[in-house]
Amino acid sequence: MIPRATVAAALDLPADTDALPEGDLPVDRLARRMLDAMARPDTDETNLWTLDLFHHLCRSAPDLALDTVLAMLDAAPDSAAEIGAGPLTDLMTASGAEVIDRIEGDDRPALTDALREVDATTFEHPFLRARIEAAQG
Repeated sequence: MIPRATVAAALDLPADTDALPEGDLPVDRLARRMLDAMARPDTDETNLWTLDLFHHLCRSAPDLALDTVLAMLDAAPDSAAEIGAGPLTDLMTASGAEVIDRIEGDDRPALTDALREVDATTFEHPFLRARIEAAQG
């Protein structure tokens, strides 16, 4: 679950806002919205808040962002390449060092497929780059 206060902060809303539904946001719901956003043209702003929230999580709560990526892969394993080139790359760029242990410990084939879309050569830190390359198989 993504705490309601985290969602509010990501959207620059006060924690006690009435603009959000009550309760926390289930990760699988954010994952479905992310998949929907990826299917829309770049000019479609329907899910802009979804993308803003995900990018906020990449920086401030990378474990929740990884949970979202994993839920996306579970829901749409055939979209692993797109998830890897988009959300997973965004997460690794923002917080790769914070999530690489979990990625290395996960045995989902779709995660390995998605990770192959992350360009490890763009990472300056040699140990992170090496770990990403090793996890890519």
